[in-house]
Amino acid sequence: MALLKYSLAAVAGAAAVATASPAMAHTSSGQFSLGIDGGMDFAVDGTMHGGENVSIADLGILNPALNGIPAQLQIGERSQQDVYDDAWGIGAELAYGLSNSSELFGSVRYLEAKGNKINVGQAVAGAPVNASLPVFGDFSDYKALSLELGFRQYLMPESSISPYLAGRVGATRVSEISSTFTVPDAGITLTDTPFSKSSWAFSAGADLGLSIKMSEGFFLQPEVGLHYTDGAGGDDSALGGLGLSSINDYGSRLSVPVRVRAKFAF
Repeated sequence: MALLKYSLAAVAGAAAVATASPAMAHTSSGQFSLGIDGGMDFAVDGTMHGGENVSIADLGILNPALNGIPAQLQIGERSQQDVYDDAWGIGAELAYGLSNSSELFGSVRYLEAKGNKINVGQAVAGAPVNASLPVFGDFSDYKALSLELGFRQYLMPESSISPYLAGRVGATRVSEISSTFTVPDAGITLTDTPFSKSSWAFSAGADLGLSIKMSEGFFLQPEVGLHYTDGAGGDDSALGGLGLSSINDYGSRLSVPVRVRAKFAF
């Protein structure tokens, strides 16, 4: 809460400085600018993995001590919010002014979210166990590198503080994801099980922000947006043998990025 109050006070102070500065356009035809940004990214929707019920004729393939005992493996659907903490991100962009109110930009952004150990379902074991045993998955971190092109429109280009709208589209390289699956009550551990491959996925987003003039050629741009990244390709090299090849056919992420950009015009 203290950090939030400090951030709001900083933005308010920046706005006061901007109001006292002479007005100028936030971009102009033929002008280049470089932006550096950082902030948080909050997942609001997206399925991390699907659900599936499969029969395992003999748990002995996972733990020899359970030889001859059948089970029903019941995996439930889990969301991005279930599996990952809020993400942090850093980025950079190069923009080119089309007029005094619009610009094209290209951006690169790195995003990372910590993976968690969560309950993903249960194993219903047959005789002589006759019990429902919780199944856990400990997922590796979510790491993504986005390359996107976009367009930004300033709504009050001659004012020291200008609202703007932006849209972007591109591709995101999502790193491989693995998980250690455990059934503690059955002594079963599947370490570093491949879950999804490192692959490129479609991504797009829209932003709403304020461009605040701090000095000649220097602007602060706090913004909030909505961003979509498609799921990476599933890796069935281990899950397929358990009949779970469909649970990783997901992985899309819809999030709300909140960040501040320092923009330098030259």
